[in-house]
Amino acid sequence: TAGPSGKLSESNARLLRAVLFVIAADEIEGLAPPIFDVLATVDDRQIVEAATYSLSSTVSADEMGKQLRSGLDKNMPETVKISCIPAAGCLPQTELEPLLIDLFSDDSALVQLEASGALAKRVIPAAIDSLVPLLESDSLEVRHRAGVALRRWTGEDYGFSAHLGAKER
Repeated sequence: TAGPSGKLSESNARLLRAVLFVIAADEIEGLAPPIFDVLATVDDRQIVEAATYSLSSTVSADEMGKQLRSGLDKNMPETVKISCIPAAGCLPQTELEPLLIDLFSDDSALVQLEASGALAKRVIPAAIDSLVPLLESDSLEVRHRAGVALRRWTGEDYGFSAHLGAKER
């Protein structure tokens, strides 16, 4: 289990990542709730990526929408929401758009960025608009990723640099 800081020992983290990949490879259904429980207590980017990969294999098609809507709820931890966003791409656009647009106002700038990216991949103009405020994020990583995404999705380079101070940006 994770310690108070949300960190696993390296050997436990490797074991958990391996288990998550086995779950995905073997398409073991019914394990989304325990994966969400793990994500609620662990703060490890590689585990989040492994969980993202395995979530779509853990539930039947009938349960997929229900589990993803639960995982994208505003009250869920950041890691759970980030893991659910890529898997939510299997939902019909009429269900997906409102869920992701609601995450634009999430407390986590990383969740906002992931939601914007998921929508932009579907070429939804609201996603591009949602990236502009992220250029002023307190997080250098979020500013950088938002700037890169805007350049890639619009094909324009406006000279934005995430490393500049707030007045220079």
